[in-house]
Amino acid sequence: MTDQNKTKEPLFMNELAELRQRVAELEVMGIERRWGKESLPEYPERLQEMAVGRGIANKRILIVEDSLVQVARLKNLLQERGYWVTVATNGQEALAAAREREPDLIISDIIMPGMDGYEMCQAIKHDGVIRDIPVILFTVLSDTKDVIRALKAGVDYYLTKPYYENHLLSQVESALARPVRQKNDGAEEELEVAFGGERHVITSDRQQILNLLLSTYDNAVQQNQKLINTQRELQKMNEQLQQGIIDRKQAEGEIRRLKDFNEGIVQNMAEGIAVEDAEGRIIFVNPAAADLLGYSPEELVGQHWTAIVPSDQHPSVQAAHERRMLGEADRYELQLVRQDGTLVPVLVSGSPRIEEGRFAGTLTVFTDITEHKQVEEELQQSLERLRRTFDETVQALASAIRTRNPYMAGHQQRVTQLACAIAREMGLPEEQIEGIRVAGLSHDIGKISVPIEILSNPDGISDLEYGIIKAHPQIGYDILKAVEFPWPVAEIVLQHNERLDGSGYPQGLSGDEILLEARIIGVADVVDAMSSHQPYRAARGLDKALEEISQNRGALYDPGAVGACLKLFKQKEFKFERETKDRDQVGWLTGDVRRPS
Repeated sequence: MTDQNKTKEPLFMNELAELRQRVAELEVMGIERRWGKESLPEYPERLQEMAVGRGIANKRILIVEDSLVQVARLKNLLQERGYWVTVATNGQEALAAAREREPDLIISDIIMPGMDGYEMCQAIKHDGVIRDIPVILFTVLSDTKDVIRALKAGVDYYLTKPYYENHLLSQVESALARPVRQKNDGAEEELEVAFGGERHVITSDRQQILNLLLSTYDNAVQQNQKLINTQRELQKMNEQLQQGIIDRKQAEGEIRRLKDFNEGIVQNMAEGIAVEDAEGRIIFVNPAAADLLGYSPEELVGQHWTAIVPSDQHPSVQAAHERRMLGEADRYELQLVRQDGTLVPVLVSGSPRIEEGRFAGTLTVFTDITEHKQVEEELQQSLERLRRTFDETVQALASAIRTRNPYMAGHQQRVTQLACAIAREMGLPEEQIEGIRVAGLSHDIGKISVPIEILSNPDGISDLEYGIIKAHPQIGYDILKAVEFPWPVAEIVLQHNERLDGSGYPQGLSGDEILLEARIIGVADVVDAMSSHQPYRAARGLDKALEEISQNRGALYDPGAVGACLKLFKQKEFKFERETKDRDQVGWLTGDVRRPS
């Protein structure tokens, strides 16, 4: 506690004492206004009739309690039943109020500032004027010696907290209807009682002892009934929980693991189990966990989790630890450090341990997934082999096209290189760029159906022949559509000759109807086609190609793709990779397209 808080505490206690004093003053004022009258004018007529009918009209009850909340509850309860109620906040106030205006019954708490309930009761019973007022004390009966203290103090009745309202009202009516003693009956006598290894002398009459013991027994019956009701509720909740566990396979597995843990089976489980405290120190590991890490269980206990986790993974594990502090369970992959320094991949399932409503640590179950990772690696290698096989298949088809038209040699590779560079410059994700790469390598695959005489005619082509060439995107789509790619490769091939204004082919699509990947390949296709030799014309050069896409940016060609392409050549000095032997064999240059000087 800071010095500032220490300073504030006395101030708060003073304010609380003043508030209690004010409440007591207001209660006294209320007593003076009400008790000086013979009738009950403050009560509704119906409540007066009910009080008179039950024989409790004008019965005055003094509540002795320092808790404003408890006072409000008890006062309202008694007033609703027709009793006059006044309040004192401690034993001294209660004695003064009782001597000034004798109540018919006093109901008091035991623990209060200054004079407690026992001391107050003892003072009342030694006062010749007010000694016959019955006293009910609230208690939790946590110690059997409370009964001896009550007998010595002269307590008449006990009530346990928390109380049932009906039971309290019944005790109040009994106390008011059955006097504790007849005045001046001389029935008191000293009794010597041996209890708990000690001897106690009690000065009380038989009626008072009988009343106290009966109320104590009655409270014990009430508490026993509460326990029975609670047991029934717990049984009902347990049955509901069991039903929920049956319905939830995952929860059933967790409960089964906890049960196994409690029965000691955890020692033989194949999964590694570690229990950590709230600070992250290991307090238990099973043999499987120790064997996996190459330690003995004794060597691991007391270590912090950071000792077995690589430093680069500390932030993610710390974040998971903080989530568990909030009551969240989690599941993730992690690498652990063996004693020999090697790493082992594991699947971690972590659950928070809650004790007395507070986070007490973590229960962690981890499984060695080395074999799973090996299978995953083998699968990745298999996928890579399939990708290479596909590339080789596409290259074989491209080679077949090149044998039919030497002027197309290297075109698909160059378009693919430029299209991927444009996509990367535009910030597209690598997964999408891979789809562009596959589509770029096969974008002209449909030309395999075009007669070689048309593809290699040095005198140009007729409209009819151009119509045959324009069918190649559809033919390429028909070839590729049955292949289950993770990307829309067939659709990209079909659309790569479409234009934004709808003047392209084969479908005449426009704007966003054209896939972004197809628009990117379309730009790369135009740049390479214009800057390369064709059977019917010489190369127009890179400058003309860049001028074409720049002038028609946003009209024919995607503006984002054009901007990225211009930046590649004019600012980043983009260069094509060196082509294959096939290209060199047909007498072409190496294929490096450099920034013009």
